[in-house]
Amino acid sequence: MQLIRDDRKISIIGGFTLLGLTLASGMAVYNDMCQQIESTLGRGFDVALQGEVAYLKVKFLKV
Repeated sequence: MQLIRDDRKISIIGGFTLLGLTLASGMAVYNDMCQQIESTLGRGFDVALQGEVAYLKVKFLKV
């Protein structure tokens, strides 16, 4: 009977450890990906705005 309780305790502790590690790694990856996405989108918007400005300059200079 004692063996079953010990096995259950070990299983519960192992499950909580696995859950904690999974949550910690998930949060770390989420944080890293957010920073990379923000950086990529920022560069993309900058390039798009520069292209729009160049396009408008060409259009206005033609007129």
